[in-house]
Amino acid sequence: MSTLSDITTHSRAGNATMVDTDGLLKWGPHNLLTYSEDFTNAAWSKTNTTVTPNAVAAPDGTMTADLLAVSTSGDWRILQTNPTDDTGYTFRVWLRTVSGEGTAGIRIFNGATFEDTLCDVNESWTLFEVSHLGTNQNCYIDSRVSGANLTQLYAWGAHLYRSDLGGMVDNPDRGDSYVPTTDSAAYLPRTDNHIWDGSQWVKGYLHESEARTNIIFHSEDFEAASWLNAVVGTSTRTNFGTKYGFTLGEITATSADGGWRVARASALTNGARHAFSIYIEGGDFNVRFTTENSFTTYGTTCAVLINPSTGASSSAVGFVDVITKPYGDGYLVYLLFPNESGNDTLSFEMRVPNGETVYVGRPQFEAGATSSSYIPTAGSTVTRAADVMTIPIENIPYPEPVVIGPELVTNGTFDTDLTGWTDDSTGAGSTSQSGGQAVLTGAGTSDQGILFQTFTTVTGNVYRLTLDRPTSSVIVQLGAAGSGSSNIHQSSNSSGPIDHVFVALSTSTTVTVRNFNVVGDSAVDNISVREINPLAVSIAVEGYMTYADSDNSNEVVFHQWQLDASNRISARVATNSTKIGDPFFEQAALGVSDFVTGADDTYSPGINVPFSIASRHGSTFVNGAVEGTALTADTTPVTFPDLSTTDMSLFPTGNFHITKFRMWGDTNGDIGDTGIAEASA
Repeated sequence: MSTLSDITTHSRAGNATMVDTDGLLKWGPHNLLTYSEDFTNAAWSKTNTTVTPNAVAAPDGTMTADLLAVSTSGDWRILQTNPTDDTGYTFRVWLRTVSGEGTAGIRIFNGATFEDTLCDVNESWTLFEVSHLGTNQNCYIDSRVSGANLTQLYAWGAHLYRSDLGGMVDNPDRGDSYVPTTDSAAYLPRTDNHIWDGSQWVKGYLHESEARTNIIFHSEDFEAASWLNAVVGTSTRTNFGTKYGFTLGEITATSADGGWRVARASALTNGARHAFSIYIEGGDFNVRFTTENSFTTYGTTCAVLINPSTGASSSAVGFVDVITKPYGDGYLVYLLFPNESGNDTLSFEMRVPNGETVYVGRPQFEAGATSSSYIPTAGSTVTRAADVMTIPIENIPYPEPVVIGPELVTNGTFDTDLTGWTDDSTGAGSTSQSGGQAVLTGAGTSDQGILFQTFTTVTGNVYRLTLDRPTSSVIVQLGAAGSGSSNIHQSSNSSGPIDHVFVALSTSTTVTVRNFNVVGDSAVDNISVREINPLAVSIAVEGYMTYADSDNSNEVVFHQWQLDASNRISARVATNSTKIGDPFFEQAALGVSDFVTGADDTYSPGINVPFSIASRHGSTFVNGAVEGTALTADTTPVTFPDLSTTDMSLFPTGNFHITKFRMWGDTNGDIGDTGIAEASA
């Protein structure tokens, strides 16, 4: 069985955080260096060094390790410069000698100071590392570290990653920290993220479809000047240390309502919803969160009291929602604000009762209807890029036709003549047989060569039409009667084969081929129609979703398999009109849309809302199931959308913690209403 990461392609143009199995907040697997196994590339600057590529087996057994050797006298080095905007990095690389033992150096230079490690290298591969703080990271392998004496050695697997917070999650594909790269930095999907469901840690795939920006300047430094002390009363604040991978701030009130504030102009997005999140812990007292000079849509400043010991909220004013979730020894607090209107100044404060102390961490203010994963900042705003996930069509179990009926077309191979076919040419158009093909001769727009044949079908049964078009300018039509009938399919006027599945609309069906408005000959061959089992796929998804009621028919989209607006399969949650969480299962084929929908309040907006849905899509049906119960099937579809060349977009709208994704196709795509009910249980 394949995993979700096995069958999907993932992209995210930057770093992102997640929670590891040990409960620590960490960075997702990544590597900021390029060409991690190719030191010959120009991305690695060389001084007095020659590189022989693929000179020996690497630690993983592949012949990808390079030989680094002194080319002239003097110090030798190889380095790659990776400018960054953040602090706290670790450089790692595997080294071994050609023979014997010796020492080499690895270093990080941040533009001002070096951090280096003297590596005792022998004939066995050893992973060495060095860590440094700074805004530029130059990663060296060299002889300039005091005591280094090697003039040649093997190297492999260079890796630069962010090691602040709780460090970096291991690469799940390897079970270690190494992330291979070629021509660009790599940011892997967050497949082993953990959330606390109230009683246990639940592992899943963290996927966030929106880019988000933390507009708080210093989320890891509560002593920074961007946090203003003495809001109303007075207080002390200090960086207390780290917990769960992030920095804790200790805030103690020294007079009534002592606290701190972040205040900054031109921070908010006019017209947008905003969300604030923060970790808090402390004793049995209330902490006041409030905003001033902004978010006054409801005619009052937004404010709320939170008890950091119990997570209980009270006296909430002006918020769309106030949510608290248990986290370690404290709570994560989520404050969801109404639409900002006209004021772009951020002024947010927290007040503590006199003599009391509260501990806070990972504060985040962002434009969005809900909070998202933590984005650390260190002096400026930081943006996390969106996750994009796709299943390439070659990894999709596309439904395969299973033939269950005889050939219905007479003389579809045109071996010797046109027997069984009716000539319905117009004007000076004509038809003939030549070279084992049907030839359609046209003389202009009103002079077309046309052939048709009518055969017996069973209304509602599924059939497969295949044929060859050796030349272009041929149109193929299916109808309920002769060549002039209303079409249920019309191909483009190009060359190449046609493979089309359709549902019969009557007890007889006509296939028509015609020359398309050209002067000269066109050809068709090997026309076949046979009954098949209905094409079908079934899809099931479960996990947790974070969403708000934004009056949107596409509030959450689980999957979208779409060729164009006329041909698609999708599953989503709608909040438009009276809906607050209505699951919606849809398919469209040849411009006709069919769907099944659940109750308006099946789900309710919130943080990490559990969900389990499944659906079945076929030539003659569409249905969905929610939390173990199948809905009522729609049996009006008359064909399956042709998605045979189309990739599927997974989770394109919304924030998700995905615990399971399953798909059935090939020759067993329809698992039935009982099957989708069980799959969504």
